[in-house]
Amino acid sequence: METRMDRITTRMMEHICDNLCKYPDQLNEEELEEKCAECKMGKYVCDILNHHNKCKEICEECTDCRWQQLNGGTCKGGKARCGQFVAERE
Repeated sequence: METRMDRITTRMMEHICDNLCKYPDQLNEEELEEKCAECKMGKYVCDILNHHNKCKEICEECTDCRWQQLNGGTCKGGKARCGQFVAERE
């Protein structure tokens, strides 16, 4: 099942690969596949998704954090760990 973050990171990568990467115009298909396999953007996307999942896990039961507010939750006060997370993010 594709999540909202999957859609966001997919669009981000499509934009980077299609509009910003210089290699599609310089390499043939086989060389491009090799270059893409070496690209650090895949690691960055994994880092983004891992961080998002960590945030989601921390905030799963609490509505007092920025993550919940950005995703339609309402702030009702909450647990210390969320307060720590909010302070960490600001």
